[in-house]
Amino acid sequence: MRKGLRRVRLAALAGALWLAAPVPGIAAQAGDPERDGIVATIAQATEERSAADSPAAPAEAPPQPEPRPAIWLLQDADTKIYLFGTFHILPPSFRWRSSAIDGVIRDADELVLEVDEREAMADGAAMVGQMMLGKQAPLAWRLSPDRREALDEMLATTGLPAETFDGMKTWAATLTIAVLQMVRQYSGADGGPADISEMPGVEDQLEGVFAGSGRPISGVETATQQLGFFGAVSFAEERQLLEEMVDAHRSGETSVDISEIDWVRGDVEAIAIGRDVMPAGLYDALITRRNRAWTEWLIQRLERPGTVLFAVGAGHMAGPDSVQTMLAARGFTAGRVD
Repeated sequence: MRKGLRRVRLAALAGALWLAAPVPGIAAQAGDPERDGIVATIAQATEERSAADSPAAPAEAPPQPEPRPAIWLLQDADTKIYLFGTFHILPPSFRWRSSAIDGVIRDADELVLEVDEREAMADGAAMVGQMMLGKQAPLAWRLSPDRREALDEMLATTGLPAETFDGMKTWAATLTIAVLQMVRQYSGADGGPADISEMPGVEDQLEGVFAGSGRPISGVETATQQLGFFGAVSFAEERQLLEEMVDAHRSGETSVDISEIDWVRGDVEAIAIGRDVMPAGLYDALITRRNRAWTEWLIQRLERPGTVLFAVGAGHMAGPDSVQTMLAARGFTAGRVD
């Protein structure tokens, strides 16, 4: 597999999991001692990696273009729905707000996300439970023997005991590792601490603005529903994802290389998630079926007046099965406005 393709795959999947935020933020919510211990260990490890991973002096960040992320408008006589593709995790101090999106934020009556974070936090115990196997099964047993040494080396970079992942489902372990790698990569980019809370994604910032002005916020999915989509993944596909991550580590590649620069300058083609990026079952569960459901939601929402900001992962707004493409197939046009 091409280096870039593997990077896109792992980054896309890490982003898909991250919106549900099951790793650092729900330790206090869970009620099972074993699960509590795992979540607390992960949260502690991300803090402890700060001193080890942060360079003595901040590294020079790559130049960032003037923000112009893509926005589309779906409308009828009395309803406007702005479609905005988001990034779930961004480097600290990353500039993404353009004058166009600022105008949409000001004008929108309500914010609709994939998941309302407040609902996700309230359902934390159930979310953790969805990630767990219900028993201990060494992660190393779930991939080919010739990759186990490389797996041990990769797990050592997370700062977590290997046993932390033995109680997780394979997809959950793989994506947790990817998120931790992303946090380390972003913290190393500017010398900042390896603290997920200091890397707010677009949704976090939008929620702060809308909550501060008293405007309604809702989710088109629930957090448990979102994690449940991974239940459609076969064990063979789970194993494939884990082995690809191990192979990337073994070959010295950066397994998480999110194209936030392409996104922020509005290059939709560059961030498109094609069918060749994910295993077929996972692509169907995470992209096709969800986009189809959201398309139906958007069409129904046009029946009520108002101005809505519909902000979901950027991967759903690009590629051959994008929300805009599905709307067009139903006779509705979402035209790009920036």
